[in-house]
Amino acid sequence: GFNFSNNLLVRHKFRKQGRTASVDWYTNTAPKNSTPGQSSLVKSLESGIVLIDTIEQRGDNSYDKNEWEVNAEYTEPLNGDHSLLFVAKYQQAREETVINTYDVPADPASPPVLNSELSNEFYTKIPIRQYGFGYRWNIPSKLNLSARLLWQDAQLESAQKFPISESRSNQYFSLLPSFFGRYTFDAKRSLMTHFRTRAQLPGAEQLQGVLNNSNPSQLFIGNPSLKQSIQHSWSLRYNASLNKSSMFFGSVWLSLTEDYVANRIFINSRDHSIFNTLNLTPGAQLSTPQNMGPSNP
Repeated sequence: GFNFSNNLLVRHKFRKQGRTASVDWYTNTAPKNSTPGQSSLVKSLESGIVLIDTIEQRGDNSYDKNEWEVNAEYTEPLNGDHSLLFVAKYQQAREETVINTYDVPADPASPPVLNSELSNEFYTKIPIRQYGFGYRWNIPSKLNLSARLLWQDAQLESAQKFPISESRSNQYFSLLPSFFGRYTFDAKRSLMTHFRTRAQLPGAEQLQGVLNNSNPSQLFIGNPSLKQSIQHSWSLRYNASLNKSSMFFGSVWLSLTEDYVANRIFINSRDHSIFNTLNLTPGAQLSTPQNMGPSNP
């Protein structure tokens, strides 16, 4: 596979000082193919009986990702050291994943057989729109403040074509504030703070409901019901120059994530409904992503 990306920036400065306009265009493509193989011997103990399971498989997988985005910004100066910023952004990402897993018979003369439980054809499309405005206050060599408020409309469209055909579409609306401030006490001391909110949508691998048995004792399966997570981060940093060769700095960093995505682990020696539809080796671990928090039982 390969990864190719490019970026084009066009910026215009008007006659009025501080008035600017810019358009930023970005594209990326990352296709790849793989032919994994697996030959495993798994031993397990159940009710005092040793069970032996052999796995002979090969795969023919492909993954293709294409994304592009355009970002437009306009800055309008106000009186003195103040200015307003207007932002508009559109982004679209498409992912296509095809997983074909074949069971290899013991008889070399027999052709490999497609294992539909471990195969999948999955597509995602994510268009994201952002609109917002910002404010800047800049006093040269003394104070630099900037704040933004963005409204984001993201739509997560996913479709499975094989082994069964189904599709989902979820829309998420978010307010994403951010703030940056820097105050310079003198030539040797300064204080800086930064706050940011960002939305993170689940990826194609996390959404696919197909079993990954590349490690037969530690398996993974996606969760098509995942929601986006919202991360809030804040930092504070103080710098001081003590002398020509010494510097002191201290920092504080805090982060809070709503609907955080974590892997939930199940063990096949316990009674759980998730194993009613999955034939796993006794004692095997199965992990699946899940949103955490009070709103996610």
